[in-house]
Amino acid sequence: MGSLIVFGAIVVGMGVIIAGWTMVLRIQRERKISEFKVNLMRLYISEQTAYNRYLQAERAVQSVEMDAQKSKEQVVALKVRVRQRRSRTRELIEELKLVKVRVGLVTGGDKLDLELSRSNLENEIKTLLALNNQDKQRINDEKRRVDESLLMLPQMTEESAELSTRWENLREQVDQFESDFSKLDEYAFRKFADQFAANRDQEDKHDPEREIVNMILLLNNKKGLLYVRRKEMAKEPTTESQKLVNKYEQDILKLEKQLIRKSKSLGVQPERVNALQKMFSK
Repeated sequence: MGSLIVFGAIVVGMGVIIAGWTMVLRIQRERKISEFKVNLMRLYISEQTAYNRYLQAERAVQSVEMDAQKSKEQVVALKVRVRQRRSRTRELIEELKLVKVRVGLVTGGDKLDLELSRSNLENEIKTLLALNNQDKQRINDEKRRVDESLLMLPQMTEESAELSTRWENLREQVDQFESDFSKLDEYAFRKFADQFAANRDQEDKHDPEREIVNMILLLNNKKGLLYVRRKEMAKEPTTESQKLVNKYEQDILKLEKQLIRKSKSLGVQPERVNALQKMFSK
């Protein structure tokens, strides 16, 4: 009888201990889940802020690159117009020389006609020279803009690269925390992630597809610039032009990887990303 009492006491004691440990483990689990929620919330906010800063910096870089390219194209077009006017001016000068010779050889109405023709030729020549002077000034202005862009670009590109690295590092941290949280409690993680996304969408009017479109536009711009660089290299192949082509090719690869990573983090399916790319393709 006594042994049964002792055995019962042991069983009860073991039950209390097991229950206690179960409660401790549950508390630790809940605490761990709470820590994951707090850390993930901070990381989500930091990652989005870093992404926005990177996107803004990359847009600024591309804006300067595209403005510089427009200025280069404008210089080429202006030079063509200047050459055409110069050629036309030479023709008019030759005509004017002949008219001046003929003026001294005729009298009466014919002379008046030639005087009028000479005046018209002189005015047209003056107009062409004035227009050429204006375009030459515009060429100098556009060249100055290109030079200013080339001075700004290295620092802007470096800042964009640093912000890109910071965003990608934070994105990796988010991925790791999400993986660890999901392994601990997949249901709790999914519930938290859905609630956070819903609150963010409601408060910030967040549109995941708009963010994807922004990245697609950046990618399209970079592809357009690469096309121009390849044309330039085909006309005048140099070591510098090859370096520029290689740089833009690497930039495009990086943006394509970032597009995939961002679409995954936003929950946008690959099929939808492909559809958006086709919609905004150039």
